[in-house]
Amino acid sequence: MRDGSRLVRERLTGLVYRDAAAAYWAGLAIVLMPMIYLLQAWPPPAIRAAIRELERWPQIELLVAVYAGYLFATHGLVRVLLASTRLAWWRQLPLSTNWWRLLHLRHLLLLDALYLLVVGYGLEPLIGRGETPAALAWWIGVGGLTLASQVALVVASGRWWWLLAAGLGLAASFGLALAAGPWVTAPLGVAALAWAIWRLGVPMPEPAHARRARWRRGGAVLALIRLAGHALVRRDAVALAWGLGLQLLIVAIVLLGLDHAGDRAIPLARGSAVVAAVIGAAVLPRALTILDGDRALLDSWGVPERVELRARIGVAMLGGIPALIAGALLTGPHALGWLLDSGVAIAWAAIVTTCSSAAAEARRGLRKPRLGRILLRMLLGAAAVSLVGSVLVLIPWALIELARLPGHHRAAQRARQRFDALEIDDHG
Repeated sequence: MRDGSRLVRERLTGLVYRDAAAAYWAGLAIVLMPMIYLLQAWPPPAIRAAIRELERWPQIELLVAVYAGYLFATHGLVRVLLASTRLAWWRQLPLSTNWWRLLHLRHLLLLDALYLLVVGYGLEPLIGRGETPAALAWWIGVGGLTLASQVALVVASGRWWWLLAAGLGLAASFGLALAAGPWVTAPLGVAALAWAIWRLGVPMPEPAHARRARWRRGGAVLALIRLAGHALVRRDAVALAWGLGLQLLIVAIVLLGLDHAGDRAIPLARGSAVVAAVIGAAVLPRALTILDGDRALLDSWGVPERVELRARIGVAMLGGIPALIAGALLTGPHALGWLLDSGVAIAWAAIVTTCSSAAAEARRGLRKPRLGRILLRMLLGAAAVSLVGSVLVLIPWALIELARLPGHHRAAQRARQRFDALEIDDHG
């Protein structure tokens, strides 16, 4: 068994390092060539002496910059070593957690061996002055913090803002540890190293999963939006084309009015923004009608109410984006006003349309013609904006509909459950 474990360890080490070399050999070559020239022009003893001659805080700032640069330069390699896609298959083997910890720790030490030697070389003058315990404390602290930081950055690599925040936090912590002295840095390094060794026993996020993790918070919402989009493109492309054409026609009318009447055409632009938003939001009831036959499957997934409502509002808002973008690009000095008016109108139309669609579901009337209701809503919104002279009048309307939306949604769910139960009884 021990021979088999050693064979697996050697085989996996070779594969992972081969992946790392294949992915980063060009970058390493680009970095190493100027480093070799630098070491020839400025020998290591001179570099060490220049760093030691600096004042305390400039010296700490320089060391923090070197530490951050090393973490940045090795992050890709460390992620391959700890989270290579090859590891997903190997983790299915009956190998203990400690086996994986020792394997990852060995890989990191092989990668960081030169760095640790450089740190030791920088601390060598302390040994010459009889300060060997302080030099050893510095070396343990810096080495432990660096290794733990490499592991922490791989753990945080799922989202770019987590990675940035982790990098800044680690750099600041490293600087504070250096400022506190060796007898504080060493315990911090030991504690950080203990955490890193523990974390090495837990599977790291694989690179492919890490790239998708940035969408994880809104993953279900985005999935439902994509589902509605695919349904519309595949089943109702003609209606989508007509909606896009009408929105562009409205933008063209606005451009014509602004060109001929100037600021006097701004009320026309506001009303047109409302019309374009309602036309765009009409994609939501069409998508719900297409997906109505699959509601039993969607309900079986257990999608939370807030997730589904956000997705529906998102679909309706995306429907109005073409007019918003086209108007912003083409209206020139009136672009900002168009963006604000169109943005408010799109939000209002999306909420109102989502609420009316949920009410139609509750009445089992998704497939009934609703052109009259849509036109009435469009006329009322445009009239209110024209009378008041601002799209802000739509905000109270939208808030009222938003408050009613959860009730309509739950009523639609109860209606579906009753309808499905009747179907089961009829065919039982």
